[in-house]
Amino acid sequence: KEVYRQWPGFLDAIEKGYPWVGDPDDADSMENARKVRWAMSMAIVRQQIIDTILGGFSDPVYGALHPQFPPGSPNFNEDWHVEFDPVKAKQWMTEAGYADGFEVDFWSAPDYAFWDPEIADAVGEMWREHLGLDVTVDHSPYASRRPETVEKTMNIPWLHGWGMFPGGSKANFYCAHPGHLGGV
Repeated sequence: KEVYRQWPGFLDAIEKGYPWVGDPDDADSMENARKVRWAMSMAIVRQQIIDTILGGFSDPVYGALHPQFPPGSPNFNEDWHVEFDPVKAKQWMTEAGYADGFEVDFWSAPDYAFWDPEIADAVGEMWREHLGLDVTVDHSPYASRRPETVEKTMNIPWLHGWGMFPGGSKANFYCAHPGHLGGV
């Protein structure tokens, strides 16, 4: 847990009390942040995004390792599957202390070819509808925020994706140096 303390974005997130970031020195904080992250994931209707925005051309994505371990692959772990469940999501938000939601910025670069920026708009609306979050979707260009990801000062959720050959690895992307943090 000490490596996180080297990342300015982590320290800033703890100081500002972002609900999705837990303090490793506080077990309750970590559990509440976990519930918030799961609730935010459970409030997304993935199939609706696939059907309406992507024209049916996608699979549901449950995390950063999707390209390497998509559902149905031998390496996919069913524990990664996140079912749409707005009732349980709202319950977890309440248990975490956020029954009335909170403000959140959500970044999705409009100029990055691996996703449609409308996905972030749809996710933001789903968070508003199902969790009562006050979402601001930031569509600033990738280049304008990339320094934050490399310097590890980024501390907001962001829609991220990449292209790679099947079986390829993105391990170096997540290394503390010189990689950058995945937003997921």
